[in-house]
Amino acid sequence: MPSRPLQHTSQRRLEPQHNQRYLAVPGTLRHPPPLGPPQRWAAGARMAVGSSPGGDTEEAARSKLESLYEGFKRSFAEVPDVEVQELHGWLQDAASRDTLLLVDVRTQPEQQVSMLPGPHTLTQQQFEERGPEAFRGRRIICYCTAGYRSGMYARRLRSEYGLDAANLRGSILAWTQAGLPLADPQQPPAGAGAAVTTTRVHVFSRDWALQGPGYTPVMFRRPLLQLLLHSLGGWWRAAVRGWRGPVRSGAAVDGATPGTGSGRRGPEGG
Repeated sequence: MPSRPLQHTSQRRLEPQHNQRYLAVPGTLRHPPPLGPPQRWAAGARMAVGSSPGGDTEEAARSKLESLYEGFKRSFAEVPDVEVQELHGWLQDAASRDTLLLVDVRTQPEQQVSMLPGPHTLTQQQFEERGPEAFRGRRIICYCTAGYRSGMYARRLRSEYGLDAANLRGSILAWTQAGLPLADPQQPPAGAGAAVTTTRVHVFSRDWALQGPGYTPVMFRRPLLQLLLHSLGGWWRAAVRGWRGPVRSGAAVDGATPGTGSGRRGPEGG
């Protein structure tokens, strides 16, 4: 029997995966596994740090991210998008900023690399510990790496809780492509509570290294395991919330410890 020709990974197109291929754990969202065969992901023996967007030019990286997001969007067509420049403008305006809430739905290790800056940024765990009712009336913007997980989470917040949730188009990768700053959650705030900035951003593989120029992609050796553990954690938190009941709705957003990725409550115990 003639042998089948090998398929070179450099020739493989980056395509959105079908929904049934995604991890599904009861009580949680479906999270997309990294693209490419599992053997390719298991081969890594250490965390890898690169410096270029997967060999793509700046324009090619923008086009690839936009193409990816358009494929993702079919799974949450009813969820409104927010462009990164639009969100950045809101964050610069005091009146708009006070009504905003950013929710990072990535895993904790991803969040520890970098997050969007600002005191109104919470991790998914921090958000869920307080309960959706605590944020009714707020404009909720969800984000992840490229926009799939956050889009699915925003859809859930809208359909199950009736919240004003939107998705950051292209998410943190689009944020870097716009040249906007990232916060380093592992460093204590600088003077006047300002977050320490970083140019590092987590991506799943070189195929996903679509960050903007001047940013450093960080890849973990076992990203699929990280997503699975994150999904299991979401299932466990949902079970605990069902057992102990909702958190009081008066919890203060600004009492949290934003941008830490730890999910711990802030000094005000909200």
